[in-house]
Amino acid sequence: MKKLSMRLVLGLTGLPGAEIALVKTILRLSSSLDANWVVAERGDCDVLLKGEAGEQRPDPATVVVTVVQRGQPANGLTLHRPIRAEELIDLLNAESARRAASESAGPPDSIAPVSTQPLGGQARLRRWPPFALLQGRPRHLQLATLLSKHALSASRLSAVANRPLAECEAFLRELDAHNLLVWQPGAAGAAARSPAADHTQPRRGLLHTLREKLGIARSRA
Repeated sequence: MKKLSMRLVLGLTGLPGAEIALVKTILRLSSSLDANWVVAERGDCDVLLKGEAGEQRPDPATVVVTVVQRGQPANGLTLHRPIRAEELIDLLNAESARRAASESAGPPDSIAPVSTQPLGGQARLRRWPPFALLQGRPRHLQLATLLSKHALSASRLSAVANRPLAECEAFLRELDAHNLLVWQPGAAGAAARSPAADHTQPRRGLLHTLREKLGIARSRA
């Protein structure tokens, strides 16, 4: 995957020295990050990893991720300790994808109204969902990231993300209710035509069979 040109800052607060060193090492060595991330222990940042004793930055644009023990309940976005490289990378890639989608999307007035067709079609994000729709729902970050790149049906989204179909359908309906999707025609038209075709086929088969039987009867006559 081509790396995004954007430079983003990962802030750290309230984390022990060992975790700070681990995070820095992951960012320095990983080849899976989609953007250029740098670590800052003070100052403005785009994403803030916050330990229990950490101070939250006042900037409302900063995405705050609380670092908690695995299995411990927490509100909002979380990263579990012991910190795993793949989980940190997934979180940062989801944030860089959100920002890239927001920058590439045009203003709402320049986009055609959303279609009201059923979930049989394929949907793609017209703009990134507001933070309130994704807060505390890391799985939906993955779904939103996929929809920002491709037009997908509910069943295809379920297969690609390896999530239950019912969950993907519910997420698509929620996004559609907020006018966040662009719908494209799917295979619904072909599926609608297939019953008629299937209905006529038995008639042709039956007539052919009768003719064969009639021919046999004539030959025996």
